Amino acid sequence: MRALGKQLAERAAVLAGVHRWGARGSSVVLAYHNIVPDGDRAMGDRSLHLPEREFVDQVDALLESHEVVPIEQVFVLPTASSSAKGRAAITFDDAYYGALVVGWPHLRRRGLPATMFVPPGCLGGQSFWWDELADPATGTLDRRIRNYGLDTLGGAGQRIRGWAAERGIATQTLPAHARSGTDGDVREAAAGGLRVASHTWSHINLATSDEATGREELTRTSSWLADHYPSHPTWLAYPYGAASSRSADLARAAGHQGALLVSGGPFEPGAPIDRYRIPRVNVPAGVSVDGFRLRVAGVVTR
Repeated sequence: MRALGKQLAERAAVLAGVHRWGARGSSVVLAYHNIVPDGDRAMGDRSLHLPEREFVDQVDALLESHEVVPIEQVFVLPTASSSAKGRAAITFDDAYYGALVVGWPHLRRRGLPATMFVPPGCLGGQSFWWDELADPATGTLDRRIRNYGLDTLGGAGQRIRGWAAERGIATQTLPAHARSGTDGDVREAAAGGLRVASHTWSHINLATSDEATGREELTRTSSWLADHYPSHPTWLAYPYGAASSRSADLARAAGHQGALLVSGGPFEPGAPIDRYRIPRVNVPAGVSVDGFRLRVAGVVTR
């Protein structure tokens, strides 16, 4: 009953045009992770694995109220002629295979820009620890495992897997769409217009890493990007959305023009904003289309 009531309230708000007024003249950066091909089952930490049909519906809904632009344009004040719509930048984290070969082609066919934040050390069809350790029955990752993995083990996949194996914590095998893409997959998507940017080398928690490790993670990734994608944008998405004053300093010192969180909401272009704590609206699986409309307009946050 509660879910039905929420859906009815979302529908009423959308029919009243609340989302259009909320979006007017504002900017938002959307954070996606994986896109699950139609006909396949979502696995791993299911909140990160959005069904293809839902993604397509969300993109269509987004275009009703927003102009989709590259990240740097969301900070620019709209002109009088374009202020009827908000501005939105679409981003993906982690370089999941499904996002590269299922999600991105939908955007490319519509001529819409997007940025993929890639951890190069995780490419090659590897699965991510948070997906491996998620409960197959519920599709959720135990909060205690997540917190220990991030806070004590620094978000380092190999350390977390070793710790889990020592304690007999079960893991699951993931299908190809729920694993990372290959270097070739990223190259092909980039050749079609997908912008590629930094997500550190191995997806560690920059907020808890020591300075030397953090610096190495960023400089190694910057070198890889410069070699493979010379015109890549110099943005960073903090792994796990975790930021600290030290990680912001590291990002700035490494020459990134800005760094993005995985939480927050829309913002007013032209208003003061910390370029090393840029908010994004995370888009998990399970959000209704109307709920999505309200979320990207900043009307609701959950």
